[in-house]
This record gives sequence, C-alpha cells and structure tokens, in this order.
Amino acid sequence: MVVVAAAADLCTLAQVKAVLSISDGSQDTLLQAWIDTATSVIEAITGPVAQRTVNESHDGGPATIVLRQLPAASVQTVNEYVGQTPSALTIINTPDQATAFSVSFDQTTGTLTRRYGGGIDGAFADGTDNIVVTYTAGLPSIPAYIQQAAIEFVRHWVQGDQAAEPIPGYDTPEPSQALTYAIPNRVSELLQGVSRRLPGIG
Repeated sequence: MVVVAAAADLCTLAQVKAVLSISDGSQDTLLQAWIDTATSVIEAITGPVAQRTVNESHDGGPATIVLRQLPAASVQTVNEYVGQTPSALTIINTPDQATAFSVSFDQTTGTLTRRYGGGIDGAFADGTDNIVVTYTAGLPSIPAYIQQAAIEFVRHWVQGDQAAEPIPGYDTPEPSQALTYAIPNRVSELLQGVSRRLPGIG
C-alpha cells in the first residue's frame, strides 16, 4: 500500500501567465489544470521532483527494502509489525549505532537495511505489508530545466501548437486529454537524459 500526500506543482500560475503574457484572471482555472497535468506527466517520466510525504507498506522477510518513490530525500519513521504489535525502528547513520531495533538508510539507492546489535544485518520480521515506512520523496528544490519543461508543456497546449493530430471534436485539448497527445518536442528535449541528471532515477 502506498499513500502519497499532495506535492507542489513544478511551476507556478504566475510564471505561466508571465510567459503567456496573460494579465487577467479569466483563464486561471484552466491554466492551473494544465499546470497540474504538466506536473503529473513530467513526474511520470522523472519520478518525484517536488517533495511530498509518502506512507507505504512492504512485506517483511528480507534484510533489505527498496522504497518505491525515488529519489527519497529522508526517512522519518519505520515501524515493524509482528502480528498487530508495532516496533519503531531507530534510523541509524553507522552500523556501530545499531540496537536490536534499528535500520539504516542508503539515500543513493533508496534502500533500508534491517540492523541488529553490533551492526549485523538481519531479516525484517516476516509478514505481509507489515513494514510501514514514512519518508520524504523528491528533490530539495525543483531544477530549473524541470520547471522550464513544465512551463513549456502548458505554453505548448494553451497556444494550440501541438505536433500531434488533435482528438476529433477538440480544437483546443482539455487537460484531461493530455496523455492522448505526443509530449511536446521541446519538453522531450529538456527531459532528455533526465535519468542521468536526477539522483535515484533510472
């Protein structure tokens, strides 16, 4: 199970309106819908960019668990359930800090490793969805090229210069139709090689 709290958009309404030279608020609702769509589409490619809190459950048994929303900036809590009884695991920085109830976190790989006294690796308690983790996914700040890609996505669709053929009956696509069109070329260029630029992606 994964529960993700709402995250910030990759660009702001003010930034988009400045690029489009829009001064009034008559289109704010539509523009915000496009910003939300741009954020969803881009993060489907890059993984989490804007930071958000994630609560997710993992099966116990192995010695390591890989978090699902990468990059992961930090881990707040890890609870290990045996039956209905939880044990809060202490997140340690080095193996010598380990006790019977501790876990280490490798930010580069998003991996949690169960640690016991003396820093010895061991298995998480057996169970289904019995390891519950709360952590922060995303980057400390939104890279400029990601922000630019989001703005370009909105500009492209609002100005109606999409490269792909529109859906019959739609002269200007609605935000909900975005995934039925090609990603704008400029956005693709900005995101090219993103797995090499964003840690924890790819």
